[in-house]
Amino acid sequence: MQAQQLKTVEPLNDELYMQLRLDYIEHIIKNCQSFSLRARTNKSIKSIYSLNQEILRSIHSIKGSSPMYDISIIGKICHHLEDILSNNYLINNLNNNSYIENLTAYLDLIRLTALVEKEYIYS
Repeated sequence: MQAQQLKTVEPLNDELYMQLRLDYIEHIIKNCQSFSLRARTNKSIKSIYSLNQEILRSIHSIKGSSPMYDISIIGKICHHLEDILSNNYLINNLNNNSYIENLTAYLDLIRLTALVEKEYIYS
């Protein structure tokens, strides 16, 4: 059996890396804005639970990708939010309206951190 030859992959140049990083940050900002708006407008517990699961999946992906784009602070915030969402802490507190307040506070923190990173790219 012949050994397969592996193709050499060229490293990303700085310009391409910065564009990918910027696109990733924009993705984070848009997702957090969208989730925050949806959390504030959802009224039924079923729709909030569904949104909770969707946010959990998205936050997990953002957390996992953040080191690749050198924004580990966002990964750390996402890790904390992921723990809270996966334990259904916020869902269990729907009756006292803390779910929406806590969830949107975390989403705003992630979004604002991404905005700071975006400004850093342009400075």
